[in-house]
Formats: sequence, structure tokens, C-alpha cells
Amino acid sequence: MTEPTPLGDLLGNLLSGLGVANPENAIALLERWDELAPAPWADRATPVAVRDGVLEVGVADGATASLLRYQEAQLIEHLTETLGSGLVASVKITVERHH
Repeated sequence: MTEPTPLGDLLGNLLSGLGVANPENAIALLERWDELAPAPWADRATPVAVRDGVLEVGVADGATASLLRYQEAQLIEHLTETLGSGLVASVKITVERHH
């Protein structure tokens, strides 16, 4: 009987196949966003995905999106220092519509 493959290995392989550099760091970023993201990002944005160097985040409204767009470079710099280069090169901010 073969040993079962750890879930973390399967997830890492899946993320690699989807174009995610450093899958372990991408998982850490999504799971520990409140701890890893600087203010105001941690308080006002919700991470959705990291794909091909693009961090996708959702925000509540257009004003928040505008505020965070001006601070994109600082977020990328902070995440590069914290998680290493190549994970996040740009940020896509989407206003989440609630009906």
C-alpha cells in the first residue's frame, strides 16, 4: 500500500500548476493576511487569490479601492520583504457588490 500524499503537497502542486510562485508563501499570505498585510490593507481588504504574481483583493467600496490603489507599491514592497520576491508583483482591487 502506498503512503497517502499530504494535503499540503497536493495543494502546493495544484497552486504551482495554476502559476503561483512559492505556493507555501501564497497560502501563508491568504491564511495570515491580518498579520502579514500592513495597515490599512489588513483592515480594509480581503485577499481572494494570488495568481501569476497578481494579488487579488476585495474591498467594500470605491473610496476604499481608491485609497488602497495609492498604497499598492508599499504593500508589494512590504510583502516582498516579508514573503520573498516573485510572489506579488501587482495588485488587482475589486469592489465587492453586496445585494
